[in-house]
Amino acid sequence: MKKKGELQDSHWEKLTPHHKTAYLNPDDYRNQIPPNASHQETEGFAVNYGRLASPLGKTMEDKATIAEHLFLEPQRMLKRSETDSVLAAKVAEIKRRFRERSGGKMSEQYFADLANGSIAKDYWSSQNTTVAA
Repeated sequence: MKKKGELQDSHWEKLTPHHKTAYLNPDDYRNQIPPNASHQETEGFAVNYGRLASPLGKTMEDKATIAEHLFLEPQRMLKRSETDSVLAAKVAEIKRRFRERSGGKMSEQYFADLANGSIAKDYWSSQNTTVAA
Protein backbone atom coordinates (compact mmCIF):
# COMPACT_ATOMS: atom_id res chain seq x y z
CA MET A 1 0.00 0.00 0.00
CA LYS A 2 1.28 3.43 -0.93
CA LYS A 3 1.97 5.72 2.01
CA LYS A 4 1.40 9.48 1.92
CA GLY A 5 4.35 11.16 0.22
CA GLU A 6 5.75 7.90 -1.16
CA LEU A 7 6.86 7.89 -4.78
CA GLN A 8 6.14 4.54 -6.38
CA ASP A 9 7.84 3.46 -9.57
CA SER A 10 6.30 0.16 -10.60
CA HIS A 11 8.14 0.19 -13.93
CA TRP A 12 11.49 0.33 -12.11
CA GLU A 13 10.41 -2.36 -9.66
CA LYS A 14 9.72 -4.70 -12.59
CA LEU A 15 13.33 -4.28 -13.74
CA THR A 16 14.43 -5.98 -10.51
CA PRO A 17 13.66 -9.70 -10.28
CA HIS A 18 12.27 -10.56 -6.86
CA HIS A 19 11.72 -6.85 -6.21
CA LYS A 20 9.47 -7.69 -3.30
CA THR A 21 12.48 -9.09 -1.40
CA ALA A 22 15.40 -7.27 -3.10
CA TYR A 23 14.67 -3.96 -1.38
CA LEU A 24 15.13 -3.86 2.39
CA ASN A 25 13.44 -1.64 4.95
CA PRO A 26 15.91 0.29 7.13
CA ASP A 27 15.88 -2.22 10.01
CA ASP A 28 16.40 -5.23 7.73
CA TYR A 29 19.08 -3.35 5.82
CA ARG A 30 21.01 -2.64 9.03
CA ASN A 31 20.67 -6.27 10.11
CA GLN A 32 21.65 -7.82 6.75
CA ILE A 33 24.21 -5.43 5.26
CA PRO A 34 27.33 -4.73 7.35
CA PRO A 35 28.17 -1.00 7.52
CA ASN A 36 31.43 -1.49 5.62
CA ALA A 37 29.54 -3.28 2.80
CA SER A 38 27.13 -0.45 1.88
CA HIS A 39 29.28 0.67 -1.03
CA GLN A 40 30.22 -2.77 -2.32
CA GLU A 41 28.97 -3.68 -5.78
CA THR A 42 26.17 -6.21 -5.86
CA GLU A 43 24.38 -7.94 -8.71
CA GLY A 44 21.51 -5.93 -10.14
CA PHE A 45 22.45 -2.79 -8.21
CA ALA A 46 25.24 -0.24 -8.43
CA VAL A 47 26.08 -0.92 -4.77
CA ASN A 48 24.39 -2.53 -1.75
CA TYR A 49 23.06 0.85 -0.60
CA GLY A 50 20.71 0.80 -3.60
CA ARG A 51 18.79 -1.99 -1.85
CA LEU A 52 17.75 0.35 1.01
CA ALA A 53 14.05 1.14 0.77
CA SER A 54 13.66 4.87 1.36
CA PRO A 55 10.57 6.14 3.20
CA LEU A 56 9.86 8.12 0.00
CA GLY A 57 9.80 5.00 -2.14
CA LYS A 58 11.59 1.71 -2.12
CA THR A 59 13.40 2.27 -5.43
CA MET A 60 14.71 5.79 -4.73
CA GLU A 61 18.19 4.79 -3.50
CA ASP A 62 18.53 2.23 -6.30
CA LYS A 63 17.91 4.88 -8.97
CA ALA A 64 20.10 7.42 -7.18
CA THR A 65 23.10 5.12 -6.78
CA ILE A 66 22.91 3.91 -10.38
CA ALA A 67 22.74 7.50 -11.68
CA GLU A 68 25.57 8.51 -9.34
CA HIS A 69 27.84 5.71 -10.53
CA LEU A 70 26.88 6.22 -14.17
CA PHE A 71 28.07 9.83 -13.96
CA LEU A 72 31.10 9.26 -11.73
CA GLU A 73 32.29 5.89 -13.08
CA PRO A 74 30.65 5.53 -16.51
CA GLN A 75 33.15 3.04 -17.92
CA ARG A 76 32.86 0.79 -14.87
CA MET A 77 29.04 0.87 -14.94
CA LEU A 78 28.92 0.12 -18.67
CA LYS A 79 31.44 -2.71 -18.24
CA ARG A 80 29.41 -4.23 -15.39
CA SER A 81 26.28 -3.93 -17.54
CA GLU A 82 27.84 -6.28 -20.09
CA THR A 83 27.56 -9.19 -17.65
CA ASP A 84 24.68 -8.09 -15.40
CA SER A 85 21.43 -7.97 -17.36
CA VAL A 86 19.42 -6.46 -14.50
CA LEU A 87 21.93 -3.66 -14.04
CA ALA A 88 22.02 -3.18 -17.83
CA ALA A 89 18.25 -2.71 -17.93
CA LYS A 90 18.40 -0.19 -15.08
CA VAL A 91 21.27 1.75 -16.69
CA ALA A 92 19.32 1.87 -19.97
CA GLU A 93 16.26 3.15 -18.12
CA ILE A 94 18.25 5.84 -16.27
CA LYS A 95 19.77 6.97 -19.58
CA ARG A 96 16.30 7.01 -21.19
CA ARG A 97 14.95 9.19 -18.37
CA PHE A 98 17.86 11.64 -18.62
CA ARG A 99 17.44 11.80 -22.40
CA GLU A 100 13.73 12.51 -21.97
CA ARG A 101 14.19 15.13 -19.24
CA SER A 102 16.98 16.90 -21.13
CA GLY A 103 14.92 17.18 -24.30
CA GLY A 104 17.23 14.71 -26.02
CA LYS A 105 20.51 16.46 -25.18
CA MET A 106 21.69 13.64 -22.91
CA SER A 107 21.61 11.10 -25.73
CA GLU A 108 23.58 7.90 -26.21
CA GLN A 109 26.30 10.10 -27.71
CA TYR A 110 26.42 12.15 -24.51
CA PHE A 111 26.89 9.01 -22.40
CA ALA A 112 29.51 7.68 -24.83
CA ASP A 113 31.36 11.01 -24.54
CA LEU A 114 31.04 10.84 -20.76
CA ALA A 115 32.51 7.32 -20.72
CA ASN A 116 35.48 8.27 -22.91
CA GLY A 117 36.21 11.48 -20.98
CA SER A 118 35.12 13.93 -23.68
CA ILE A 119 32.89 16.00 -21.42
CA ALA A 120 34.58 19.31 -20.71
CA LYS A 121 33.35 22.61 -19.31
CA ASP A 122 32.38 23.84 -22.77
CA TYR A 123 30.73 20.55 -23.84
CA TRP A 124 27.24 21.94 -24.30
CA SER A 125 28.36 25.06 -26.16
CA SER A 126 30.33 22.90 -28.58
CA GLN A 127 27.40 20.56 -29.32
CA ASN A 128 24.63 20.95 -31.84
CA THR A 129 21.81 21.23 -29.34
CA THR A 130 19.03 21.00 -31.89
CA VAL A 131 17.11 17.87 -31.10
CA ALA A 132 14.91 16.07 -33.58
CA ALA A 133 11.32 15.70 -32.48
